[in-house]
Amino acid sequence: MRPSICLEFPAVQCKEQPTKTKTKKSTTTGVFGGVVYAQAPLAASRAIEADEKQSHVTQKGYMGIHSIQGVFTVAGHSDRPFVHEVTAMHTGKSFATRLVQTRQPKKASVVDPATGIFNPSDATEELNGVCFTCLTTFKRSMPSPDDIQEQQSPQVRFAEILARKRPEEWERPRIVHIDSVQDQVLRSGQTGPGTFPVLEMYRVDMEAYNKGQAVPERRELILYRPLKPIPRDDPNGHIVCHAFEADRNGLTMLGCHLGYGHRWGRAASLSYAFYVHVNAEEAVMGDGWWIQEASWPRVAAGRCTMISKTWSPEGRHVATGYQDGMVVPEDPNMCV
Repeated sequence: MRPSICLEFPAVQCKEQPTKTKTKKSTTTGVFGGVVYAQAPLAASRAIEADEKQSHVTQKGYMGIHSIQGVFTVAGHSDRPFVHEVTAMHTGKSFATRLVQTRQPKKASVVDPATGIFNPSDATEELNGVCFTCLTTFKRSMPSPDDIQEQQSPQVRFAEILARKRPEEWERPRIVHIDSVQDQVLRSGQTGPGTFPVLEMYRVDMEAYNKGQAVPERRELILYRPLKPIPRDDPNGHIVCHAFEADRNGLTMLGCHLGYGHRWGRAASLSYAFYVHVNAEEAVMGDGWWIQEASWPRVAAGRCTMISKTWSPEGRHVATGYQDGMVVPEDPNMCV
């Protein structure tokens, strides 16, 4: 029998992502992929922590998330929990690998209004097939004999732009970064901060910088920090929040750069890898503003490559996300 762990998470229904697409197929309600992408490695880290407690062997250095390599196979549903099965693939003194396979119950669940979470017994219901799979690797913290990164952080490269406003004075990221959807939001008068959980986020206006630039040379900057403090003794909890943020609106921002904003077809993550370049403790967030720097160096075959760099308030390059996904304009032949 494979070792596994099942975690229950709050019901997170991120209204920041498009959840319904009108095509010849049936209309379905989905959930932001960043939810399962953050939960699965967190389940793996909790399994690692449990294993270390049971071993009764004191190890030097924190076993922090080193990489998350995820594949999205089936769209998730926001009306039921994700159930994560964690399997030990390899465990060494300083490096470990865990496989996480994620499923959801076949039946919709009911959220407890008092706690905002699903009933733990929902995890025992009959499950659908795997909707998300990831390998999470862990590396124990150690001293750095060398520390080298690209010469200028975005705080330096875009200093003139960032100096124009305080972080809180920039606009919040769009509910969904699609021009036609944003037009509907403005007409509705619902211009509040939205419901994106965990993080406070602001999007820097890069329009002037991007004007005239080829798409691979364009940049998007998101400033972010936790809405509420995350325990500092849980670096892996901070790392999955960085990975969660790095998935925010990335593919849809590219769609607008490509001119699909008013003829939107579909955007969907296929695979997403997130690498932490430093000891896990350096990913811990306080009150300072972190920067997500997004770019898209390659677009072809209805897919794109997105690179998302995570920068600390001090200008340290902490992590990088590499995402491959579908971004296509509307096909009139597929609409109802």
